[in-house]
Amino acid sequence: MQPPYTGQDSKQLVDENGKDESFRSLSDIWAEPGDKPINIRFYTAKGKVITGCGVDVEKGMNEASRTGYAQTLKADVKSVRVLHNPQAFSDDPDNTPDILKGVDFCVYGGLARENSEIFVDIGNGKSGYVASPWGGYDGPGVDRHYLWVFGSGLRVPRTPRSCAA
Repeated sequence: MQPPYTGQDSKQLVDENGKDESFRSLSDIWAEPGDKPINIRFYTAKGKVITGCGVDVEKGMNEASRTGYAQTLKADVKSVRVLHNPQAFSDDPDNTPDILKGVDFCVYGGLARENSEIFVDIGNGKSGYVASPWGGYDGPGVDRHYLWVFGSGLRVPRTPRSCAA
């Protein structure tokens, strides 16, 4: 079976200095569409740091530039998930009006398994750690409505609004 691309179609991703070291030994990467249809925005987890990067596909380049987003956490980051333009449910059980007003993104960092907390950053200097539903977990996931925490064979949904509070 042929891959969907050929060797000449793909290029190694490099940073603005033409080096690929930034993208080696990552524990996780999360990609999503950028602010234009031709851009890609992605976040990497490596050591204790979550870093935001972007690629302008229109330029046909394989060069990633840093977006300016970088957070150093208290423990090794094993996974990163990001949700842009979060929206709260009108029937959210926290029942806090406008809790996500002015929040453009939520960044979630899953720490090494021996930690029972999840790093949460909602911008504007508001970041911290929230408890996972149990001690130790395998990693978080996100969709438009929930932060999912996976571990020990269980799935427990938490709304992004609840985690941001």
